[in-house]
Amino acid sequence: MVEAHVDKAQELATSHDAGLEVATDVMMLTLALAQAWNATPVPVRTPKGPESAAPLKRHRASVVRAATVIARELLG
Repeated sequence: MVEAHVDKAQELATSHDAGLEVATDVMMLTLALAQAWNATPVPVRTPKGPESAAPLKRHRASVVRAATVIARELLG
């Protein structure tokens, strides 16, 4: 598992002509954003009631937007 993450970070670094450390940071931050949904208690992430597909869809879109901003800022 760790080797796969290192390989992905190396591919990211190579494709963006960036250092491995920066690419690793981008990958780690993106993973953390994606995991935030499951780490957040249900009443916090869906204060209006039971979960549905709509909040998860919005979360996924937010993760993509945030990860894109982070990657652009750090990778140039």
